[in-house]
Amino acid sequence: MAASNFAAVFVSSQSGEPRFQPQELNAWRGLIEGLIERFNLHAAVAKGRKQAAEQSFEQLRTKAEQLVNEKTETYEALHRDYDALARTIRVAESDQSTKFNDAQTSRHDEFDKLRGKHAEDMESLRKTFREEIALRAPAEYWEKKRVGHRNLAWVTGIASFAGIAIAAAVLGSQVHELLQGTAPNASPESWRIGILVIIAIFLVWGVRLFVRMFLSHLHLLTDSGERVVMVQTYLSLLEGDRLASKEDRQLILQALFRPASDGIVKDEGLPTSLAEALTRAPR
Repeated sequence: MAASNFAAVFVSSQSGEPRFQPQELNAWRGLIEGLIERFNLHAAVAKGRKQAAEQSFEQLRTKAEQLVNEKTETYEALHRDYDALARTIRVAESDQSTKFNDAQTSRHDEFDKLRGKHAEDMESLRKTFREEIALRAPAEYWEKKRVGHRNLAWVTGIASFAGIAIAAAVLGSQVHELLQGTAPNASPESWRIGILVIIAIFLVWGVRLFVRMFLSHLHLLTDSGERVVMVQTYLSLLEGDRLASKEDRQLILQALFRPASDGIVKDEGLPTSLAEALTRAPR
């Protein structure tokens, strides 16, 4: 390197001008020696000054070499620190990348599980909603019937007991009049007894009709109330997802949608009337 810079002083470039690019201490040394040799600076400088210059140059070279060595050691130490830091960064990057990929995989799996569970919940909610919509009309129908039968039960019940009281009062008054119109120690006239029996038959028939209506509405009121409770219980069990079995649903739906009776009571309340006893076919 010193020789090439020494020769560059004597060799010109293509443009005719010397080109110098010394970058290290040896290159500068060759360049300076080339300049001294080319311009014959040895003859122009006195011997004492030359020796002083050589000593100064030697001292400067020594200091420069020491400085270069120190900077080289510092550079190498920085380079080693850089390599260690780069290795640490690469290891940390690898760890972070591995942890990030694991976390992403875990989040992806958890998201898939949550999405699947959400889809199942939505499907269950959709089924429950459809069944609730389907059962809303029957529930409203049976609730209206329950209210109607309750009101009619009150009306027919009051009419029945009022009819019993009125029939007893009418029959009592008719019997009283019949006994008052009969002479002492004499039997009542047959036509009067016949009229009294006919009146009694119609009164008992009317009261019996109201009693049957009352008992019929009581029966239908109970049946409607049971169906409303079954619908509400069925919807509550659906919302709680406690009817997963088809057999359980089939059992409840069969009881819920069983055929409704007319509620007509056959022989409750009153004994058989005389007209029924006369017109009923013997067994």
